[in-house]
Amino acid sequence: MKEDTNNSNEVGKVCIVDRGLYISVVLQNDCDSLILEDSFISIVERPKHIVFNLAYVDKMNAQLILSLKAIIQQIESLGMSVYFVFACDSLDQYLEIDPVGKDFKVRPNLISILEEINENATKNDVDVSFIKSFVNATVRTVFVQAKTLAKRESLGMIDKEKNLLKGDISGVVNVEATQYPYVILLSFPSSTFINLINIMTGESYTEITDDIADGAKELMNIIYGQASLSLNKKEDFRPNPPEMIRGTVFPGNESIDVVTKVTTSLESGVMMSAVFTSKVGAFSLCFWFPDARVAQALIHS
Repeated sequence: MKEDTNNSNEVGKVCIVDRGLYISVVLQNDCDSLILEDSFISIVERPKHIVFNLAYVDKMNAQLILSLKAIIQQIESLGMSVYFVFACDSLDQYLEIDPVGKDFKVRPNLISILEEINENATKNDVDVSFIKSFVNATVRTVFVQAKTLAKRESLGMIDKEKNLLKGDISGVVNVEATQYPYVILLSFPSSTFINLINIMTGESYTEITDDIADGAKELMNIIYGQASLSLNKKEDFRPNPPEMIRGTVFPGNESIDVVTKVTTSLESGVMMSAVFTSKVGAFSLCFWFPDARVAQALIHS
């Protein structure tokens, strides 16, 4: 049984159909891998499970496989799954035997996929944790704004030298709240930030100038906006406008007024750091909480 592709969007041999619970993508042998990657930018903004219909495919070239693996990593980093269905016998055997196929969830029919999606939804519920909300928003923002795939490599506590930032330039959002205030910092080493901005602007900057420095707080603003959509609405979170910090030391209240509403030093609270890697370099997203009570409440919200 092949899927009906009415009410679909077909571009460059890629037919995309929103099925509500999932998005169906019908591929053909001569699918352009670059068009495939570009078509997923809009999907990443509102991620859903992806089902690739392989009914019209009897072979996959190396570039298409690389593109599909990048898409799998991107969608799964956002908490969704990618499936493949209706593969012909030769392609099914190839994906089963070849090492490249280990990342491909090939299923015999749509019914088994729907059952798996519903089962996982029951196990995991629809709530998204505080940390995961920001991690997903970071991956999504970097991909949409700069067509760059970022992967979270580690998440851990910072016990010493908390005022030392993880990069040369940072965007910071201070969030006031009656019970659970916190601070989010997005920090980039110079090289990572310049590479990212060059992709976003099409320019060739070699250093961080005043006209691009605000990009750090703009990215932080987008990430917070995306993450806040899934945060607990019962708390009266009041985010202040994002600020930009140049340098590797948190300045406290001496040069950045907005942070005085929550903290004058990061040393006094609980701090966590999520490290991301990408083709443009590594960067970090740090979470600061005034005490363990707030950290525990938000992390497990």
